[in-house]
Amino acid sequence: MTHADVFRHFKEILPHLLGENVTYFPHGKNAIRVRCDDKKASFKETYVFTFNDRSDWALETLSHFLKRFNKEV
Repeated sequence: MTHADVFRHFKEILPHLLGENVTYFPHGKNAIRVRCDDKKASFKETYVFTFNDRSDWALETLSHFLKRFNKEV
């Protein structure tokens, strides 16, 4: 799955989190970093959105993702 596909799923699953100025970056397999620069958005920091399918996805803060990742390695 491309990162553009993952972002499309993010927009479908969590549309209320989107503001006008959302930026996403690749973050590994089936994952993107999402950051919103819109002052009206409900979130301000960088999050990691991982999507495998409609019943298997996650949205985490970057710090939580990194802590969890470091425990798994």
